Amino acid sequence: MTQIEMQAMNALIGIHHEMRDANDLANDRCRLDVAMRMLPTLFENIDGSTLLTDGKVCQLVCESAVRYADALIAELKKSRK
Repeated sequence: MTQIEMQAMNALIGIHHEMRDANDLANDRCRLDVAMRMLPTLFENIDGSTLLTDGKVCQLVCESAVRYADALIAELKKSRK
């Protein structure tokens, strides 16, 4: 392989890595956005005093929001195929 071919291959590999990283960042932003939008709906069904006295409830609600976001993203990916 010539030096020019090697440089071209390395450039393509670099572009591939940048595109993958950008895609990962976009997915993370989407996941965060969906989870944040779910939080108010999930918190509506919980008494505010419970949140103040039990930090675990808040953690569980946040984890639920992330699970909803992951499920939604998984379904969206299925529909693209």
